[in-house]
Amino acid sequence: MSDGALERANWSAEWASKMTAEERRPNSLRHYLVLLALAVAIPLVGLAFYVSYRVAAIEQEATRAALLNNARSLAAALDQEIDKHIAVASTLARSPLLLNGDWREFEPWAKESLADLSGSWLVVLDPAGQVLTDTSASSSVALPRRSLFPVEERALRTGKAEVSDVVSGFAADRMVAFAAIPVFRDRHPLYVVDITLSPERFVALLQEQKFLLHWLAAIVDGSGNFVARLPDEEGTK
Repeated sequence: MSDGALERANWSAEWASKMTAEERRPNSLRHYLVLLALAVAIPLVGLAFYVSYRVAAIEQEATRAALLNNARSLAAALDQEIDKHIAVASTLARSPLLLNGDWREFEPWAKESLADLSGSWLVVLDPAGQVLTDTSASSSVALPRRSLFPVEERALRTGKAEVSDVVSGFAADRMVAFAAIPVFRDRHPLYVVDITLSPERFVALLQEQKFLLHWLAAIVDGSGNFVARLPDEEGTK
């Protein structure tokens, strides 16, 4: 091979080598850039998932704390409301007018005592179930005789005020809960004084808690019956 041909061959080989290196260089650069982007992105994605998890956990804990706080506040308000009714009924149960069976004088005094307990009324009956006075009934209506509710029998048996579940039959037109206070004379059962616990007042207690929108809140008795709830059956908050 002549010197010129050899020189041209060497130049061609050198040029091809340079072209190959130059063609490979951009691919290598893109490769490193992709690796760099992944090295940055993967930790960021992991950090984003962690932050989202922590935010969700904090929100869940805040909701749980709010629920517990509302439940404690509602329980305290409910106990206070029941205690208020029992205190009024217990005061009336110790009245000489009641102990002497002076129903004509006792009934207006009882109605006056219930003025601050909107929606509540008082019933007095003897251990045989004869209703002796009912502040919700008209004076012209004959008072009935009925069987004692288990909570009334328990009150006479224990000698303590007892609170019923929601029951039917106590009032003709709706289901109610009530507190039963026993009255004794010479250790013998004389009367049972029942004071109703107004469902409307329980709804007001729920509303006073200012639960978050779309929350379902309810007061349930020992048998699982709804005493009050928000929203109600019509969807009213």
